[in-house]
Amino acid sequence: EIEEIKKLNINDEDTAVKVFGGCLPFLESYQIDKMIVMKRNKKDAVKSSIPVFELLGYGQEYMTNLSYEMNYAIINKYIKRFSSIIINFEDITFSPEKDIRRLVEFLQLKVGEERIKLAINNIKNN
Repeated sequence: EIEEIKKLNINDEDTAVKVFGGCLPFLESYQIDKMIVMKRNKKDAVKSSIPVFELLGYGQEYMTNLSYEMNYAIINKYIKRFSSIIINFEDITFSPEKDIRRLVEFLQLKVGEERIKLAINNIKNN
């Protein structure tokens, strides 16, 4: 929710939060350090968001198509301003090894091989 996003403050350092592109303008610059952008196939993204839009009272497919386009238009403006990494949803779902390692490096995590393999297996098994 936008109100919850607005409550993020400096004390939430080292916290990852999922934010849809349309909500980025509600954040202050200090609330964003790095961005992990999950790029998803439009057809699949639209299909998976239809139930959410129906719950909100927007069942029309054109609304979900419009939302997809608007989200990525906003995201594209923000990735120019902040340290960002783009991960392809379909790639990480089917073959997570490369992208998990990219994420570890991007986030400068100090984790051992065991934790990396655990993250990889978590994706493979879901």
